[in-house]
Amino acid sequence: MSPNANHKTGQLNTYDNFRTKIARNRADRPLNETDLWIFAWDCGMMKKGTNKTEIDFWERTWKESSLEGYYKIEKYLVINKKLDKLFKKFLDKGEKKILEIGCAKGKQLIYFAREFGYDIYGVDYSLKGVELAEQNLNLAGVNGIILCEDIFRTSLKEESFDIVYSMGLIEHFENPEEIIDIHIKLLKKGGTFIISMPNFKDSLYFTLNRLLGNDRTLLETHNLSIIDKKALSELLQDKEIKISMLDYFGPIDLSLVFSSMKGKPMLYLARLANQFIGYITFFMPKSRYFSPYLVLVGQKNKDITASP
Repeated sequence: MSPNANHKTGQLNTYDNFRTKIARNRADRPLNETDLWIFAWDCGMMKKGTNKTEIDFWERTWKESSLEGYYKIEKYLVINKKLDKLFKKFLDKGEKKILEIGCAKGKQLIYFAREFGYDIYGVDYSLKGVELAEQNLNLAGVNGIILCEDIFRTSLKEESFDIVYSMGLIEHFENPEEIIDIHIKLLKKGGTFIISMPNFKDSLYFTLNRLLGNDRTLLETHNLSIIDKKALSELLQDKEIKISMLDYFGPIDLSLVFSSMKGKPMLYLARLANQFIGYITFFMPKSRYFSPYLVLVGQKNKDITASP
């Protein structure tokens, strides 16, 4: 059976689902991309005023993103070798359900399906991002459920996942506490959550982006105040959770700087250089300035009662 036949899809994860519903109200003319955005907005699928990046930002981002062979090279990237050690320190293999919030491309979902044997779920509100995730899962021959919906209005049930994680998500929100609470609500009692953010606050990566003229975009699209151990710790004080790790993480990763680089030759050279630098700094001590990510790992207390 082909990967496409095995692949499960969510309720709102294809253009056809949107087109069918739009047609009921907009059948007087051909449907276009604008119709899709209007429909999603009208239906409340995108929570207004809560984040620093609107839907068109992510559509542009993922539209310019590559797909072919993507899942094949991931395990060889230095940062993913480091992440592999981190995940295997805090997570056990077995029959578990894992959810990624902000799952565009689906690269980590493929990893968790293959390395841990998890049932994988992903949610993202970018149609293009969801499309890429589905294609990558199909190319990798991995089964999974991908939903295109606003996580604040999700159809997912509370306390239904053993692991909930996000990578580079909460720093895009004006009020990151709201999205952190979503992680915890969707997690089973005793379950594990993992949150990582790029270390753009007063770091090597912000300095380099500023030199390249990217600092304005970073400030417009990232809430740098939450990319801080003390600030994040204070925000979590009243949560019914146990923190296992809250620290800076990883070897030097210049992909946080050259991700917007244009031109394949230069991009390939930058990636090779980044791999070389990554291996040199693989055992580098955690650093507020040099480490590329801030990572939070915690568990939901077992005596929590789900919200009514």
